[in-house]
Amino acid sequence: MGSRLEEYDCPEIYLSIVEDNQAAIHLYRKFGFAFNGESDYNNERLMVKKV
Repeated sequence: MGSRLEEYDCPEIYLSIVEDNQAAIHLYRKFGFAFNGESDYNNERLMVKKV
């Protein structure tokens, strides 16, 4: 993934998640993702990680 981030100059990675999926939330937080207070068009909460 590192080469893609450099190639496209991506400062952040976004993902959406269903709030009930606590296992996934725990995993993503472990990798440095945090909720940013926004939701996507499916009303799933967005998480972001600065790279």
